[in-house]
Amino acid sequence: MSASRDEKTGKWTAQCYYENWKGEKKHKKKRGFATKKEALEWEREFLKSTSANMDMRNCFPAKAEDRKQRTLNHFLRRF
Repeated sequence: MSASRDEKTGKWTAQCYYENWKGEKKHKKKRGFATKKEALEWEREFLKSTSANMDMRNCFPAKAEDRKQRTLNHFLRRF
C-alpha cells in the first residue's frame, strides 16, 4: 500500500499493483485525496474488489436466485 503527497497541490495520491482476471499485473493510481486516510481507504477497497473470486455465482447472486425461482415456477405450472 502506498500513499504519497503531491508537493504542488498538497493532495494525496494512492497507487498499487494488482492482477487482473487474465493474470496480468496492472498498475492503478488515483490522485486528489484530501487526507492520507482517504487515499489508503480507497486503495484498500480497490484491492479488496479486485481480489474477490469472480465466479458468476458470487457476481450475480440475485440473478441466480431469480433464475432458480423461475425454473421452479415453470416446473410447478406443468402439473
